[in-house]
Formats: sequence, C-alpha cells, structure tokens
Amino acid sequence: YGLDLKDSGTTATGEAVGQPDAGAVIDDGESKDCLICLCEEKNTIIMPCAHLCVCKECGQSLKEKKFTCPVCRGEIGSLIPFNLRMVRK
Repeated sequence: YGLDLKDSGTTATGEAVGQPDAGAVIDDGESKDCLICLCEEKNTIIMPCAHLCVCKECGQSLKEKKFTCPVCRGEIGSLIPFNLRMVRK
C-alpha cells in the first residue's frame, strides 16, 4: 500500500483529496476485515477522509507512524471508533 510515502494532497490518480460530505462514512467494500492486518474487523474511521478500512490497533499504528490512509493516501487527522456490527445485521 505504499505506507512509507507521505501524502501530497492527491490520490495516486492525481485527484485532490477533499473533505467527505457531512456525516458520510465511506466503507471500503464488502469485506469486514482490516485492510492492514486482514485478521481483525474494521472498526475505526479515518478522518478527514471518513474511510472505514482498519481495526483500532492498525489505525493507531498508522497514525503514530504518520502514515496515510491505505485507501486514498490522505493524511490521518484523527481516528473514530465505529461498531460495524450495529450497522450490519
């Protein structure tokens, strides 16, 4: 995923990384597994891009190491806990 690269404000295709719509959470797809460790459930929203793609532990590790979002390469400003089980029944 190129986690060692710093974000320059654009995605790999050159699109600008913008703010999501208010209240929009962008689920990374059908899989419920974290994109980094692939063994824990996604339960953390990366802000400001609002991608729901990592578990708590991987999200904290990404933020501590100043890595970028694994989906859009946007800067990680904060992490929000999210219970995916309450949404999917």
